[in-house]
Amino acid sequence: MKEQRARSRQQGALSSISSLWRGRSGETQSLVLSPQPWSYLPSPGFTLLEVMVALMIMGVGLVSVLELFSGSIRLGAKASHRTQAAIYGQNVMDRLFAQEQLEDGESSGELPNGYAWRAQVQEIYPDDDNDRLRPEDENETDFLHLKDIEVRIRWQANFGQQEFVLHALRTVLEQPEDGLERGFEEGPDS
Repeated sequence: MKEQRARSRQQGALSSISSLWRGRSGETQSLVLSPQPWSYLPSPGFTLLEVMVALMIMGVGLVSVLELFSGSIRLGAKASHRTQAAIYGQNVMDRLFAQEQLEDGESSGELPNGYAWRAQVQEIYPDDDNDRLRPEDENETDFLHLKDIEVRIRWQANFGQQEFVLHALRTVLEQPEDGLERGFEEGPDS
């Protein structure tokens, strides 16, 4: 029984192969068959063209994934530099706020990991045209001065020199030399 099935498979395979080998005139060409008829059947594997197309598709996909990965690493490094600059800038700003007297001017210095800072302090004056902010007579608000503080943090990155800027305003109280002349009176405790 098994032999009959094998022969029918061989005959079916031979008839399909013989139909593939018809000449231009329609005559069937004679074939010399080996004792292994399955060697003439189409292979269940892939052709070279199919393998090359599959490798090309995989290559394009792999390159895209690697490009996304490198882009995310680059963005992560950029965010890390900006975060570090913000921390350094806040530290410099805190040192300036901690000073009792804040003089106008500029100062700078170096920080770890290739960062540098520059701070600029300047007083902000009210407009001359605005009479409400510049009363004729002196009062207690004449002793308050508004200071503009600007802190710049710079660092060198792969994509050029980068800068992070912080701005703040601070009021500074000027102590009068003689409190009695300005209208301040000493209390009973002094």
